[in-house]
Amino acid sequence: MNEQQNIRFSCIVGFAVLVFASISLFFLALSVGQVDIPLKEIVSAFYDYESTTQVNRTIIMEARLPMAVTAVLAGASLSISGLLLQTVFHNPLAGPSLLGVSSGASLGVALLMMGGFTGIATTNSEVSAWLYLMFGAIAGAISVISILVSLIAKNRYGLMLIIIGKSQTKKDSLP
Repeated sequence: MNEQQNIRFSCIVGFAVLVFASISLFFLALSVGQVDIPLKEIVSAFYDYESTTQVNRTIIMEARLPMAVTAVLAGASLSISGLLLQTVFHNPLAGPSLLGVSSGASLGVALLMMGGFTGIATTNSEVSAWLYLMFGAIAGAISVISILVSLIAKNRYGLMLIIIGKSQTKKDSLP
């Protein structure tokens, strides 16, 4: 085997190990919790409804399966967005702070907190406060993205986008 074949073989083996680990962790997430459910019960919850107890089927289908699928989709989305960011800027170290989106989210939260918006008086005011902060972060990030998109529409150079994003994040790193 030459060096290129060794690299290709290593990539295939690494990919197979990652796929196996992902599937194993997915089923582990379905199995482990406040109520431990054996793997046989999990498989029978998908295929043979009669052999699974109603409690275990409800736990798996209504609680653990949606959380496990959401975790897989969120992880896949984050990895794809990171790959796209690194591909577009031809930089393997590119991250979310490259464009200043993280700083915009921080600014949105800071403006809400300084403005006194801590949540609506509800039965669970802690949850509503977190929702306000989350929406403030989303609004700040979207505003930075919209500013960047409007500026890049006038100037079609990728370097200009990085300079604009870095000038926004540079202010955060000063003491």
